[in-house]
Amino acid sequence: AVAAGHRQFRVAGYLTRDAQEAPALASSVFEGGIAASVRPTRRLSLGVGVAWSRLSMDTSPDSEGMAIDGEDTRARFTAGVLLDLIDTPRRALPALRLGISYQPGFDWSIPFAPPPGVAPSTVDVRRPSLLSAGIAWRQSDHWTVGFQGDLVRYREVMDTLRRNTGD
Repeated sequence: AVAAGHRQFRVAGYLTRDAQEAPALASSVFEGGIAASVRPTRRLSLGVGVAWSRLSMDTSPDSEGMAIDGEDTRARFTAGVLLDLIDTPRRALPALRLGISYQPGFDWSIPFAPPPGVAPSTVDVRRPSLLSAGIAWRQSDHWTVGFQGDLVRYREVMDTLRRNTGD
């Protein structure tokens, strides 16, 4: 990751890769993105980001009855706000900040070759919507206490599973 800017405007970029392997299936996610933030007032920061996200999946040659082999790429968007709840004239301590971000979900569609006699199709892999909120209290330069909560749209994942299985 890399970032640049000054107090009123910042930009950042990143690249990341994660790979998982199981006996029958291997998957990897590659993602790269850029983000920008602006501070329109001393107590408020707004940010947006866009990322290119690619999922690759491949079954092992000895897996029985199915074959998943392919990749799909999607754009992922994020928006967020950071609010200084306690503000002092010289930005001294203590500080209390609230941050909220939102990422809408999306489906990757990977080619699926079922057993003989069944028509080929795709498997949808859902990246659910995510709403995050956090609060941080900084009493001194030596410690900060923070709490974060995430709301993951579990129902979206279940709907995708139902579409994939036909239930």
